[in-house]
Amino acid sequence: GIKRIRFWMTFSEKYLTHLKVLENVGMTSIEPIEFEGQKIVPLQFLKAVLPDPASLGPRTKGKTNIGCIFQTIKDGQPKTYYVYNVCDH
Repeated sequence: GIKRIRFWMTFSEKYLTHLKVLENVGMTSIEPIEFEGQKIVPLQFLKAVLPDPASLGPRTKGKTNIGCIFQTIKDGQPKTYYVYNVCDH
């Protein structure tokens, strides 16, 4: 059976800059904070105010690549497989 699968994605510098800003201001935290008398989790709040990811496809431009590397033993020999999907929006 499968013992390990690695999954990765790459992002543009612009995307990573936005993510770093959100992290720097505490919006990616999973620790509850007090806000106007209510306990909220910043990351959950951020999810609530951002658009639904399923709605972003038509607004997305450029190429994306999502892939997995599978390593196994086949016929006594180590084998590596790369299964991927490339989309051009």
